[in-house]
Amino acid sequence: MPLLTLGPILLAAVVGLICGRARAIGGLAPALAGVAAGFGLLYFVRLPGGDMVWVGWRAGQILLLTMTPLAAMALARIFDLRRFRWLALSAVLLLFAVGLPTTLIDTFNAQDIGNRLMGPGFHWTVTVTADERKALDWIRRETPSDALVQMEPTVRGRETWTLIPSFAHRRMAAGLPISLLNKPIYDVRSQRVRTLYSTHDPQHAWKLAVLDGVDYLYVDATERRAFGRGVEKFDEHPKYFERVYRGGDVSVYRIVPESEQAGLGGAPEM
Repeated sequence: MPLLTLGPILLAAVVGLICGRARAIGGLAPALAGVAAGFGLLYFVRLPGGDMVWVGWRAGQILLLTMTPLAAMALARIFDLRRFRWLALSAVLLLFAVGLPTTLIDTFNAQDIGNRLMGPGFHWTVTVTADERKALDWIRRETPSDALVQMEPTVRGRETWTLIPSFAHRRMAAGLPISLLNKPIYDVRSQRVRTLYSTHDPQHAWKLAVLDGVDYLYVDATERRAFGRGVEKFDEHPKYFERVYRGGDVSVYRIVPESEQAGLGGAPEM
């Protein structure tokens, strides 16, 4: 199966390994470790209740990445032999030609933003508005690098589940990632955050934010459509939620620590 799926690079890697043993085996240690890890995943790792295709996919990525230096070693060795340089050059051109069609297709698909149709549970093209991008840029510039910035994860599904980490470069306390191992804590924390956004009780929402160590809350049109009155409490109760950014329909709120609430109507009961 590896010969069928990995094809020429597997053969080239074997030749490179043979050539490299006499040259600099120490320098090949990272590649060898990666190849061992890839085959280890392929043959010995199983996901409980999961789709096994994902293990093979990730193992293949590791193998392709770490076999490349070994294949390069083989080509370098062949280039050293003058009479066989044309063979090495032909092999490079052949491999390039074989991979070119799929490379072009993937490049086109990756930049295709014209497909606005619905996919399997998500839109093929997801739009980040100008107001959202400005807010996310502000978070990246103005908040501490270790701050926890939370959006509401349950209403976003598979489309913008990574909005804060990808664009604002900040961690979240809760989320529903597209992962191979879905842990119960993902759902528990996400439901707690949903309550934080949906409840009309500002003190209860504040307690939930403190419980998960949240420093900032993010609200855009997605949260406003889903929770309406629930997110209005953030503006109505600055004792608990200080609005530190607003642009269009996007707002960012700082969770006010208990120590700062003495002059704002007293500290809440914990």
